[in-house]
Amino acid sequence: MTKSIFLRLTLASTALLALSACGSNDKEGTITGENGEKIEYKVDESGDGDANVEIKTKDGSLTMTSGEDTEGGAMPGGLKAYPGAKIVNRMNMASSSDKGSDGSLVVTLETTDSSEMVMAFYKDQLKSQGVTVQSEMSTPDFIMLAGQAKSGEAVQVMASKADDKLSIVLSASKAN
Repeated sequence: MTKSIFLRLTLASTALLALSACGSNDKEGTITGENGEKIEYKVDESGDGDANVEIKTKDGSLTMTSGEDTEGGAMPGGLKAYPGAKIVNRMNMASSSDKGSDGSLVVTLETTDSSEMVMAFYKDQLKSQGVTVQSEMSTPDFIMLAGQAKSGEAVQVMASKADDKLSIVLSASKAN
């Protein structure tokens, strides 16, 4: 699947997931774009904040799930959860078409530890997983590590400080 198709499907699913979180009553239907392209969607959500979005177009389909227990505890890029951090959200996106399949997994965690401690932990994690770090940035309130695994999977670690908590976002994606 081309990156532009994957990006369009991902953006559409994110918008639908946001609408479902805001209490929209439209749980399924068809949207017609400016060019006449039809997008079918279905949103299933549980009472505890978890949601599942399915989108189908002529180019393929995308499924996105979001919630704390999505994907049974899998972590992006084989990384471990930061010790003592609370997992606050998991988002698993998978798409397929006649050109192949793509996917990404994003996990958000929270901790009260410093960004320096988180950076050191994930530098070791990336190294142990065989990820070549290609980009690194660090300030007192923000860190970012990005690299590529031997499998071709793109892996990112980002953390930002808000009030007394550090929000950590781990992501891994593979596009064919």
